[in-house]
Amino acid sequence: MDRLNPFRTYGSSNDYVPPPPPKDDISYIMYTCIAYEGVILAQRQSPLKHKSEALHQDINRAQDNVGKVLKKIIKRDETNEKKTLLCKRFNYHYVCDKGTVWLCATPTHHPQSLAFSYLREVKREWSKRYTSFDCARAMPEQMTVEFKSVLTSKMMYYSDQTTTRVAEVMEQVDEVKDIAYKNIERVTKRGEALEMVEFKASEIAEMGGAFKKVTKKLKKKKWHQNIRVQICYYFLCCVLLIMVFYLVGALVCRGWGWPRCINWVKSW
Repeated sequence: MDRLNPFRTYGSSNDYVPPPPPKDDISYIMYTCIAYEGVILAQRQSPLKHKSEALHQDINRAQDNVGKVLKKIIKRDETNEKKTLLCKRFNYHYVCDKGTVWLCATPTHHPQSLAFSYLREVKREWSKRYTSFDCARAMPEQMTVEFKSVLTSKMMYYSDQTTTRVAEVMEQVDEVKDIAYKNIERVTKRGEALEMVEFKASEIAEMGGAFKKVTKKLKKKKWHQNIRVQICYYFLCCVLLIMVFYLVGALVCRGWGWPRCINWVKSW
């Protein structure tokens, strides 16, 4: 088996540049499988007929190592990821989504964009036929026979070098679509946030109106209270002045009935 450590990972076709192909070597999908939670549900070796014994050995080696690769992917607990794992003579490309892994092994010089285009097509066909519930209750390699024709046709097509340029263009289109979807989600979230702000602002405006009404009522009530206090104050002052004036008159006129002053007024 090839050593998988160090386990180098690359995320997209812009991160990894494959080495040039050896002389008289071909580029093809060596092996592919679909697994759920580490259990292989369907797998297929390359349907191409190769004369070289070394090619057959590489295919068998890639299939033998897939168990280790799946364990490492599960340990990383990756979701909605597509990455490339580099080995000595071949690379593993895989796509993860909700516990399901679509994986293929290719020679090191096989274009990465072509491998991911192949996996995208396989994932699309797989999702049309099976759900996550079907994968969870399926037995090991239960879908191998049923899905064999799909894997065969896709492996044959994406092993042809003439599809490389088309696959690269499709990869770029998919990347643009992903960016557009993310931007739409951000705009949607931003719109929800703006609606929430608008709702909060309307609530604050309503609370402000209610507060204004309450303060107006309190202000009016306080004004009435101040008027009552002032009236009482002026009334008491008047009473005190009258009492003081009466006492002074009683002292001057020598009696509570002011007799001296009354007689003086009558005589005058």
